[in-house]
Amino acid sequence: MIREQRKGVRHKRRLQVDYGVEDFSTTGFGLDISTGGLFVTASKLLPIGARVHLRITSAQGLIFYAEGRVVRHKLTHQALRASDPQGLGIRFISPAEIVEGFSPTIRRASQRHLVQCTTPQALDSLLREQLGRGVIIVPTGASVPEAAETIDFHVSLDFSHDAPMHTGKGRVVQVLNAQTPDKRAVVLEVQDAAKLIEILKAAAE
Repeated sequence: MIREQRKGVRHKRRLQVDYGVEDFSTTGFGLDISTGGLFVTASKLLPIGARVHLRITSAQGLIFYAEGRVVRHKLTHQALRASDPQGLGIRFISPAEIVEGFSPTIRRASQRHLVQCTTPQALDSLLREQLGRGVIIVPTGASVPEAAETIDFHVSLDFSHDAPMHTGKGRVVQVLNAQTPDKRAVVLEVQDAAKLIEILKAAAE
């Protein structure tokens, strides 16, 4: 069984967005927003991975504060920006992620069985080299499951501002022990790999 989580529906809204790495000194416009993030117009693009403070104001005066991370750039020639805005895809950072930052123990636990695709190229490689063969390599940390055990795993698309995360099941067919616990992993035979491939492809569009 495959369960899809956190895939937000994008809503076209024109919002004022004040943002910055240390303050709210830069102003842009949010052109679409979902529960996972938003797209913000920007003449100067912050680096991929930059963490930003966000103050989002609607036309009705509703103000929303959030933390986010830059996951995508959209580059547009200056002459075309009036009709095709340049900007940033920003993923909202959840309260759980903020709390994880305060505790290495919580952070390590949350990363068990999590496969992170930080770029579209990483997702393409995962689909072709692993899921296309019906398997996936999943980090486990120090607590390595037994051979033939069935476990849940998670795949996150960190390059998408909707920040979707998807859960699947797989049976342990190989244990990849490493010298350090944080590098240990297992190879899983994925249940319904074809369906998971379809879901991940659709989520990345």
